Amino acid sequence: MTEFLQVLLNGLVIGSLYVLVAVGFTLIFGVMGVMNVAQADFYALGAFVMIWLSVNAGLGLVVGAIVGMLSGIAFGLLYYTLVLSRLGEKDFLAAFLASVGVSYFIENLLTSVVGSQGQAVPALLPDTFHTWFGLVISNPQLLLLGCTIVITVALLIVLSRTPFGRDVRAIAESRFLAAASGVNVRGVMIGSVVIASVIATIGGVLVSSTTLTITPFSGGDVVLQMFVVAIVAGMGSVGGAAIAGFGLGIVESLTVNYWNSEWEMVSGLLVMVVVLIFRPQGLFGKRVRIG
Repeated sequence: MTEFLQVLLNGLVIGSLYVLVAVGFTLIFGVMGVMNVAQADFYALGAFVMIWLSVNAGLGLVVGAIVGMLSGIAFGLLYYTLVLSRLGEKDFLAAFLASVGVSYFIENLLTSVVGSQGQAVPALLPDTFHTWFGLVISNPQLLLLGCTIVITVALLIVLSRTPFGRDVRAIAESRFLAAASGVNVRGVMIGSVVIASVIATIGGVLVSSTTLTITPFSGGDVVLQMFVVAIVAGMGSVGGAAIAGFGLGIVESLTVNYWNSEWEMVSGLLVMVVVLIFRPQGLFGKRVRIG
């Protein structure tokens, strides 16, 4: 029984990465209707900002980590200004294709600067292990899991109990009616993109300091899982994305430990197919009538 619970705990830690990437992806889709592939690459950018400032610039790990986490503000503003503001409000398909292009640009830019090999990442906390009721977890894993839960809960509170969250929900229902009601649609969109980007860069710092390595392609490596989580949850459901992200991590952990590691990625796809067969709108999505 303890072994099974340990596998579940490991799955929650793995799922933390998927949650931190997918909730931002889902938030942007809910507000703008855009599938932002580049969301996953902001995760890698946050980690590289931390490495550059803490190691190359010699500013220290604390400064590097804080700036790396907050770098999502600049990335989000830049991305909205150059891409989403020009395409996202007019042509959703063009915005999606542009996000794919931005994703490839980020990966190639990082490769040209640091190379394609993995970069060592300093740990934010000593790699000390704790044992509770037979379950083992390290300091970095505990920090990652704890921060993911706190960030997710905080985001859900903001979306459900603040004027900004009310405006987000209104735009998600109907952008035109929200604008007619006096909602600052453009401001809410910018805020949503910035929040999503910051969550991704926070994830990059926390996850990379747990795995102690990062590559220019680390963001691209989780794009598939990001889509799986968003689709299983239901496009636009932030709370559902958090649950599905942790769930996908558990599914992959169970698959690796009790089946075959080669099926790790396939297991999530199988779950997605099953969900789409019985609930095409996702587990937490709303059924939309067309026609």
